[in-house]
Amino acid sequence: MVVGANIFMKLLVLEQNELVSNIYKKIFDKKQYIADYAKNESECLEKFDENYDYVVLENSKLGNLEEEIRKIKPSQKILSLSPFMRSDSPPELKETQDLIEKPFAILTLFGKLEIENKYV
Repeated sequence: MVVGANIFMKLLVLEQNELVSNIYKKIFDKKQYIADYAKNESECLEKFDENYDYVVLENSKLGNLEEEIRKIKPSQKILSLSPFMRSDSPPELKETQDLIEKPFAILTLFGKLEIENKYV
C-alpha cells in the first residue's frame, strides 16, 4: 500500500543476532515497515504466513528454509542477505529470490524492498 511518500510493507526477518535485529527494528520502524523477527529457522516457519511482502533471510547456511516457505507460498519474495545465492536454487526460484551481498549499506536494502514492492 502506498500512502504519500511512505510505503508500508510487512516483512519477516530471520536474524540470529539480537543486536542486529534491534538495529533492523529501529531502522524499519523509522521507514514505517511492519516487521516480525525470528531467531532461527524453526521460529521463522512458525511465524510465516502468506501475508508477508518479503521474507528477509540473514544467514548463509539456510538449509531447506526457502523450499519450506515455497511449499506454503510458491510466489513468496525472498531477499537473502548473504555472501552468495544458493547455487542449487532452480532457475524458477531465482525469479522471486533476490540477493544482497554482505557487507551492504542499509540504503541498498531499502532500495530493493521499495523498488520491487512498487510493481507488486
